[in-house]
Amino acid sequence: MSGLSTKKHEGLTGRFEFATTMNERSFIIAVEATMAEKNTKNVKTGNRREPETRRRARMLKAAQKLFLRNGYSGAGMRDIAKTAGVSLGNLYNHFSAKEKIFDALIEMHSPVEEMSKLIEFIEREEFPGNFLDITRAIKNIVDRKMVFIRLTDIDGIEFGGKKTLKVIKKITDRLGAPLLEMHHRHLEQGLIRPIDPQIGFPFIVLVLASIFVLRNRFGAIGPMTDDDNNDVNHMIGEITDILLLGILPRDENKKKRKGEGTA
Repeated sequence: MSGLSTKKHEGLTGRFEFATTMNERSFIIAVEATMAEKNTKNVKTGNRREPETRRRARMLKAAQKLFLRNGYSGAGMRDIAKTAGVSLGNLYNHFSAKEKIFDALIEMHSPVEEMSKLIEFIEREEFPGNFLDITRAIKNIVDRKMVFIRLTDIDGIEFGGKKTLKVIKKITDRLGAPLLEMHHRHLEQGLIRPIDPQIGFPFIVLVLASIFVLRNRFGAIGPMTDDDNNDVNHMIGEITDILLLGILPRDENKKKRKGEGTA
């Protein structure tokens, strides 16, 4: 290879060739990987080496811990490797950069599948009478996906929210067409009043999710506490009622409800 000379290096696992122009970091990574294999630092079961999937999971778990505790900038690749109990070279074999690790965590904790299942509630014959169940389902998704929500904070700071937006697009792509179809069907059956489904449905989900995110982060909203399950049910019931029926008296005419005729 033009401009490059090679030397023989006697390593712990035998001889390997490397270019003299190899930079210091690459050389260190190669040596560390060799030492890790020779000294059997990788977890083994009997004579079998730890499965790659399990080792990768340990790396992601370590990165998640450090990202959430120290922030993205406060967690280096060496820190992640050390916390995971792997060599730096091994970590780079799985993830070429720290951002790749972050991307994997976003994908792992993404709520796309859970949010897509909300369509099942809307497809039921009792809709919109089962809106209380939809509200509870969104609360459960938020409860299970708080790690994802915390990762979106980091995404907003470090990457301008572009990774979160990709997840949101996946959700809207999954739900878009089914929601439009069901909106037309429910409208024909007189179950709902005319609304713009591309605005109305995302707004409802966003409002509900935001309320439960705030509750998980900062505790009770108003007089309600997490210690009293009745208070949680009361909150869910009130939110559902307001979203379905609004705050105006039931006998208000449509003109006033739409805000027409006001100064």
